[in-house]
Amino acid sequence: MLTTDPNQNVVQVGAELNQADLISQIGRLTSALSQTTSEAEFLSALGQYAGKHGAAKIILTYFQMRSEGQLAEDVARWTPAGTEQVKMWWMDIYRVETTVLAPLWLKADERALFVDDVESDSTLDERAWSSILRDYGQSLVILPMKRAGEWQGVVTISWASKHEFGAEERYVYESLLPTLSAIAFNRQTYLQAETIQRRYEVIAKTNAALGQATNENEILEAVAALVKEYGAGWCTLNYTHYDESDQVAVLETVAMHLGSKPMALESVPGGTRRTMQTTPLWNLMLSEQPLFIEDMLTDPRTEAGPTRDNAKAARLVAFISLPLRSNNKWQGAVSFGWPGSHIFPAELREILTVITPTLTAVVANRRLLTQAVSLYLFM
Repeated sequence: MLTTDPNQNVVQVGAELNQADLISQIGRLTSALSQTTSEAEFLSALGQYAGKHGAAKIILTYFQMRSEGQLAEDVARWTPAGTEQVKMWWMDIYRVETTVLAPLWLKADERALFVDDVESDSTLDERAWSSILRDYGQSLVILPMKRAGEWQGVVTISWASKHEFGAEERYVYESLLPTLSAIAFNRQTYLQAETIQRRYEVIAKTNAALGQATNENEILEAVAALVKEYGAGWCTLNYTHYDESDQVAVLETVAMHLGSKPMALESVPGGTRRTMQTTPLWNLMLSEQPLFIEDMLTDPRTEAGPTRDNAKAARLVAFISLPLRSNNKWQGAVSFGWPGSHIFPAELREILTVITPTLTAVVANRRLLTQAVSLYLFM
């Protein structure tokens, strides 16, 4: 067992590698890691060492704190065959507590955690270790990345079969923790700045597409492009119609996409015009602010009435609604639905919220133009 005293640790590994060679090896590895400019390069450099000791997989995971808890995002994966950088923005995000590795990650805390055999680790139940065996392997090293007590993320190194960690490996991985944490902090700071810039570019591009849209399908396509990579099951653009008492009486579907493809309006299930009585999500669609529901079956906003039962029947679990309201009058709503629960990152929420006023103005102008044309043809 290694101590927290680096000098004592060097003595322990002396039988395997002399002190000068060990320090030189750590120096080269630290230098290689510090010169990397992407998550893929970062894991490639680490894989040079881990691969020599038979590692089968390395996963780099970043953490981010949100109001509902700690989220994790796998950003790069290494195998002896090569390194894959996962698309950074909006993808592969999940709650930390939902992964089978969570108990090991949190157990690592400030020190590297070496698991010789996941089947015999007291932290894991049978369901957890069997899943880890299938998806990772029998032996693991967990390298926590923290700065000033705050989680930056974690590196998970795994071996397909049981691996006994020598004193040299233990010392090297422990010695790398400060470097890994510093690199993760710097990369995340850079990525945050890059995300802000990309956010502005996406908003500008979407606003431009909305400005050039000449029909309802093009309006919906401009907004739907933002969530395509999330695999929404459907998205709709709906117009509101008022009755004689100046109350919204009908929601009319004027454009719909099933998956990524436009749907002919005559094929819309249940028809294109719906009243409050025939629209289970009426109140959700006509909310005061953009609405993001990641799980209809657990969100407290869906408890009222038969909303959850209707959602189950429609295989609707995650839901986004962008209410379109101009001059205190409803114009309509754009809605997106998923058949499974889904985490909506802060970037997506912000972008959709920011473009909603432009979307509202475009829809209002489109409706005025359509009405003007109708009046002209009628005359």
